[in-house]
Amino acid sequence: MLPAVEEIVSRFPDRTVFTRFVPPARPQDMPGSWQRYYQRWSDLTLSRLDPSLIELVPSLARFVPPAAVIEPPSLRCPLSLSYRSMRRRGTRPLRTLVHDSAIQSA
Repeated sequence: MLPAVEEIVSRFPDRTVFTRFVPPARPQDMPGSWQRYYQRWSDLTLSRLDPSLIELVPSLARFVPPAAVIEPPSLRCPLSLSYRSMRRRGTRPLRTLVHDSAIQSA
């Protein structure tokens, strides 16, 4: 899958938007049920994770910039944020492009 993504991004780096989820530093940084989730799974907080685990893989990071990276503030809004950002840049979701590419090559 990564080679297909790299190929697409290499053709349109200025129209690429990567969305990545960044977990909170500590459980108490999150509200309600998310706080309980991160209390249970505290190894998944930034204070305990290796920072390299949330970075883009190097073969994709090399396209930033001109590709953009957005970090939604929660899991509730990544799609709406990325779609707004893509509309401003005149792009389509990469997952759609990868899916179309996989179907065409099958």
